[in-house]
Amino acid sequence: MRHEVFEEWIFNGESLSEKEVESLQLHLGICESCNLHYRAKSEVEGLFKSEKLSTPIVGFASRWRKRLMDKSHLERVHKHRHLSIFSLLLTSGIATIMLVPLVIYANQNLEPPIRYLIGVVNNLVDIYLFIKIIQLIITTFLKVIVLIVPISYWLLMMAIFSTLCFIWLYTLKPLSSNWRAS
Repeated sequence: MRHEVFEEWIFNGESLSEKEVESLQLHLGICESCNLHYRAKSEVEGLFKSEKLSTPIVGFASRWRKRLMDKSHLERVHKHRHLSIFSLLLTSGIATIMLVPLVIYANQNLEPPIRYLIGVVNNLVDIYLFIKIIQLIITTFLKVIVLIVPISYWLLMMAIFSTLCFIWLYTLKPLSSNWRAS
């Protein structure tokens, strides 16, 4: 005898046709295994219906809300502390990098620092010129690319970029909003 169909009817919970109900009742009268399943399901459903929902202890919601606010405050404090420590380490590292050549120079016969100052100024000028060259290359590239690419492609790229920005802002809002306990 095939029990799978009847067990599916017992546990599925969907409404059955009159013919299926008759067939199930007839099978339950014959098959002890399916009858046991049916009684167990009915007993479990009865237990679910008879149980009362427990109410929380007085003040639970306010204590939970306070704990959540304290936790979020601690997370913000830790985040600011980490940023402060990172800033301190970054500043200390830069200061150390700038002082090392000066200390090395001071240990070399205590000569005047004019060569060191000229070297620092030379390095700063080199960095400035490098930035200017990169800027010149980028502006030249953009001027050439604007002439080569047709206007319809520019409009298409702007539409795609605007859509991506809108999607980014739309998804950023729920992620950055404050979480509140209700």
